[in-house]
Amino acid sequence: MAAVTKNLLFGVTASTTYDQRYALARRFSTVDHLSGDRVAWNIMTSYLDSAARNFGLDTQVEHDERYRIADENLDVVYNLWEGSWRDDAVVKDKESGQYADPERIRQIHHKGKYITVPGAHICEPSPQRTPYLFQAGTVFGAKHAEAIFVSAQLPELVSSASREHRLFYSDAAGGGYCIQAIKRAARDDQ
Repeated sequence: MAAVTKNLLFGVTASTTYDQRYALARRFSTVDHLSGDRVAWNIMTSYLDSAARNFGLDTQVEHDERYRIADENLDVVYNLWEGSWRDDAVVKDKESGQYADPERIRQIHHKGKYITVPGAHICEPSPQRTPYLFQAGTVFGAKHAEAIFVSAQLPELVSSASREHRLFYSDAAGGGYCIQAIKRAARDDQ
């Protein structure tokens, strides 16, 4: 699709609870390179017990714990995308055969409660570095996302939820959170 389109954004859902962070950062960087700056991540924490079982767990990780894992996960991928390679790390020197200067690539040395990633990002910086981020959670979304999903069965419920989100984000702006705008869409057939 990326090869035959110019304006289509590729939004991919990936779980902060189950997807392996290092590989996740690599996948998004690769798709960003291939699509020419057109990848987005729908960040989800995975709330279904069936998902937990399919990933080899007996039960779902508790709600607040999932969001603590998600916060640490985002710290790791931000560090890989934004902090691992300097802007001038890619040298592409044909004469010497050197593609990147290892002195300009840093190991992230992350060792947290849930995640350990000692190394550098495997991919050179992609056009966006960090993909466009979507999320459905209010607080987590305000902290990390550029767009928030609001879901409801009826347009008037979407309007109500959007008003609540606007109030929250207005208050959150004082705490350093920044959501540029909330767009609303509802299908007539729901």
